[in-house]
Amino acid sequence: MKFPPQNKTFGITPYFLFFTIILFFKVVLIFFYGNATPYWDQWNGELGALYLPWLNGTLRLSDLLATHNEHRIFTMRVLSLGLLVINNSIWNPLLEMYVNAFIHTIALTFLLYCLNQCIDYRHRKYSLLFSMALLLIPFGWENTLAGFQSQFYLLLLFSLIFLWTISCEKLYSLRWWIGIFAGVLCPLSLASGALTLFIGALVVLIRKYFFQETSEKSLFVVAIALFLLGVTALFYTPNISYHDSLKAHTLTQFLKALLTVCAWPMSNGFWAMIIQAPILILTYLFFTSADWRSRQSYLYFISVGGWVFSQYISIAYGRYSGTLSSRYLDLFAIGLIANFCIFFIFFNKRLCQKRKFIKAALFIWLTLVGFGLSQRLPVILDDLNNKKELSMQQEKNVRAYLCTGKITNLINKPFQHIPYPDAYYLRSMLDNPKIKGILPGNIYMGNSSLKINSDGTPYCDLNSLDTPFIFLDKKLVSNEGLATYPKNISDGWGGQDYFKSDLPGVKVVGSFVTSDGDIGIVKFALKKGDQILYRSGPRTTRQVILIDGGLQKFLTILPQSTEWSTLNFSNPSLPEKFEVMLIDAGTGWGEWIAVGFKEK
Repeated sequence: MKFPPQNKTFGITPYFLFFTIILFFKVVLIFFYGNATPYWDQWNGELGALYLPWLNGTLRLSDLLATHNEHRIFTMRVLSLGLLVINNSIWNPLLEMYVNAFIHTIALTFLLYCLNQCIDYRHRKYSLLFSMALLLIPFGWENTLAGFQSQFYLLLLFSLIFLWTISCEKLYSLRWWIGIFAGVLCPLSLASGALTLFIGALVVLIRKYFFQETSEKSLFVVAIALFLLGVTALFYTPNISYHDSLKAHTLTQFLKALLTVCAWPMSNGFWAMIIQAPILILTYLFFTSADWRSRQSYLYFISVGGWVFSQYISIAYGRYSGTLSSRYLDLFAIGLIANFCIFFIFFNKRLCQKRKFIKAALFIWLTLVGFGLSQRLPVILDDLNNKKELSMQQEKNVRAYLCTGKITNLINKPFQHIPYPDAYYLRSMLDNPKIKGILPGNIYMGNSSLKINSDGTPYCDLNSLDTPFIFLDKKLVSNEGLATYPKNISDGWGGQDYFKSDLPGVKVVGSFVTSDGDIGIVKFALKKGDQILYRSGPRTTRQVILIDGGLQKFLTILPQSTEWSTLNFSNPSLPEKFEVMLIDAGTGWGEWIAVGFKEK
């Protein structure tokens, strides 16, 4: 096919610079916020379903093709197993993150190169600059900081290759067949990859009926084959009953969620039509005017737009209650990039004379996108800090268990203070000798690169691994067994909990006075075995407890507990009497803490 005229000065260098800058930023983000402790689905979906059978010598092709929730993550499993082998059979989620960053950046660079084939060479730098500015905002941090998320990036890469070849490459050439193979891998990466095949079938029919390829009768067969492959993939996608609560159950819910994702980064679905206006207008012109079909490469824009919209539909239906979760935003960003580039198609004087109007529309569109992203930036930064603190707490608890073998390091912990929701399943994995031998060095001493003394320090320094209290998730609140309100308490808070709880026989001391931004310190004395009530806001990233017990000191991040719970100070390492300092240094939304004592 023919591309618009190329300018020799706009060669490969700008794309290489784009690739380098984005990859460098991702590497820096992983360096500062990443943690090698395996997280959540990695323990069952990666370790239990992949590595354990491989270690036992029982891994079969059916295991690689097996479902994980709704998805067949064959490509992710092959990649993960390859990385394990390459890394001397040591499981390293940080290595997975770096490889995922490379895959994602390759996919983005490929996308921009393909989109730029439709844009005048004078405007191509703008697509790179906009994309760079957009992607330097870590809205997709969940994918970046998780080794288990490569399936999102593999789906993106395979889909973009498939859509380019199916739209623009010579029929039945080697590149065309490579693209078909990439398309087949899409439903083997994520369940929504089946929708990629449907978009491919539509593109093939468009080529047959709009681009002088009507003599190719086999194209109809190809379209039918892609459609049937997509149907087959959907047919074999299991329904996960415990995910039903996440889905849209009414047409109203679905449409509301769809408008929300189409409007991203704006938070109100009202803006969806404006954010998506460029691709909608181009699609209309493409199908209604032969002049707009003069360049077949425009079909790639249509196919990318259709693919992004299919992902919108999938997420709006399947994840109604979490449509704007960070893990999905890397997919949504593709829509923003495509829509931005379409403005520069409209700037072509041969196709449109209303350049002033288009400039004004571009200004409004950029203003909305910039405003939406700026509103989300503070939340993203808070989420990154929270992720880092939780990862450190998970590492600490898992390492403590592996050093001591005490189940108390895994049970009765606040939500996400261990890296898997089932403490006993996690223990069964950690106790397996074969699994223990491949665990990352940050949690298993045998694979650590640190110089370790005969007593296990500094790796198994129990003073640094211990938590001074046992966290008890207690719903029924009373003053029974509570420590009495201390005589010499130093109350630097002067407030209560956010809900101003009125508990019979309980004296509440909290950091919430007028807003979440209130800060301060409370000091009081306790004895070993004492317990107090405890409650926090939805965020506890800068709320800590400091205990000075003479030879033994503790500095621990306080757990998240949006209901009243109990802190039992029965750690054997505590002295008989000690001073407790509770520090609330958080000024963000949802950052407050409160404690309760028995009234005198």
